[in-house]
Amino acid sequence: MNIAVFPRDRAVAIFCALAVVLSFAAYLLPLPREALAFVLVAIPTLLALALAALTEGPAGVARLLRQLGRWRVGLRWYAVAIGLGLALRLAMSLLGLALGLLPRLQLRPLSPVEFVLLALVPLLPAFLEELAWRGYALPRLLERWSPLAAGLALAVPWAAIHLALHMPGMLYAGLPPLATLLQLLGLGVILAWLYARTRSVPLAALLHLSQTFFGVVNHGLGSVEQSWLMAAVYVAAAIAITLMAGPRFARRAEDHTVVPIRARARG
Repeated sequence: MNIAVFPRDRAVAIFCALAVVLSFAAYLLPLPREALAFVLVAIPTLLALALAALTEGPAGVARLLRQLGRWRVGLRWYAVAIGLGLALRLAMSLLGLALGLLPRLQLRPLSPVEFVLLALVPLLPAFLEELAWRGYALPRLLERWSPLAAGLALAVPWAAIHLALHMPGMLYAGLPPLATLLQLLGLGVILAWLYARTRSVPLAALLHLSQTFFGVVNHGLGSVEQSWLMAAVYVAAAIAITLMAGPRFARRAEDHTVVPIRARARG
């Protein structure tokens, strides 16, 4: 396909549509269901790389991959990413305690091997997801939209993809799909806020990873209970962050300083 005539301004919409369609189509692949979960993570990343190549050529792919190297942010943002992941999970348990779903706060017992696996196994999926959604799609939307609008817009297809995990035999089978949608809408706004403040995909991946890892503090809650508590807490956190961030978070792109991707490439 000729790069010059590829509809670059529609690349994010094409990315979102293909990511959803291909994720559900992947369910038909003759693969173990455990492997399919990783395929669903990889599809958006491969699409992002392909679209970057089609719209901007090899330089676009290189710029996208360089997002993974943006580690140089203030130490306080590392504390924010890790602390926010812990706070979200702890709030779930505190809410469960208040509702009588837990007799007391408790940690999931882990052996050293389990601890390492819990920290490392979600690492690659977190980085792959964030490279696609916050590394490729979000910066392009931020050229025209506010961080809040962009975060919500991307959260919808991102959440839709996760609905494939509710199909028979998949990771979320038997859990309430509406709770998953609400969780990811909330988390999508939170991640958009963090990326807008730091422009760091690794920081977004760290938050993504930490909120998964700190599920150890939700020991004692059933899977369905966790789903609804997560939905409530993540949506509440997204609303709180939106209110605390102030008008700048909800302001359109032309009303605040956002450097377009092309301009950054020339700089």
